[in-house]
This record gives sequence, structure tokens and C-alpha cells, in this order.
Amino acid sequence: VRNPGFRSSTSHRVWLTYKTAANDWKPKVGICESVAEAAVSMEALIAPDTYDVRFQPLTVNFQFDGKARKYTHDLLITLRNGHRRLVFVRNEASLEKPRTWREIVAIGQATPPTAANDMIVVNAADYSR
Repeated sequence: VRNPGFRSSTSHRVWLTYKTAANDWKPKVGICESVAEAAVSMEALIAPDTYDVRFQPLTVNFQFDGKARKYTHDLLITLRNGHRRLVFVRNEASLEKPRTWREIVAIGQATPPTAANDMIVVNAADYSR
């Protein structure tokens, strides 16, 4: 949806090549906005049930605290059985704030039901750097 590969002095952008059954095992490039997103994507890519992984798959418009906002989902993982899961990766300090959870709920409500079967929130601290 957008290119998160620009330079940043605060986060570590990660570009990685990957192959999935969905694209006949041909190399593709995935771009992550953080090392945590890359770690989550790598775990998905090595899981035997994963059929496809899409990076930055869609952007949703939502209202939060009276303001119009946009959010681009981090990952969309499709399993071999067809189940599609959006993955929201956030750091632990952010996830400890009630405001973050209100924002996640607003994003979930703004995400069209056709985008995926479900959405999960992943704590970046659960992944080693």
C-alpha cells in the first residue's frame, strides 16, 4: 500500500526477500517498518501452515478522539486453509496504555470485514532482536 522503506533515525527499517506458495516460490521483497515486524513476518514465513504473507497490505481511515486518521496494517498472513489474519505489531510500552487499545479498537472497527477473517495484536517484546 505504501513504501515504508524511507530512512529513519528512530526505527530500523528492514527489507527482506521471501518466497511463498502463493507466488510459486518466486522471490519477492517485503519491507517492514520495524525489526519487530520483520521478526513476526519471519516467524510466519517459516510456519508450515502459511500460504502467503503480505507486507503493508491495506490502509484504513478511522476516527479517533474526534480526528480523522489513517492506519496501514503491518501484515496480512494467509494460511493454507484460506484463513486470513491481519497482524498489528506494537511495542510493549505502547500496549500498556489504554489510549493505544482504544485506537486499536477503532482501527479494527474501520477495517472492512472482507479484508481478513480476524486481526491480532502482537507485542514486539515477545520477539528477540
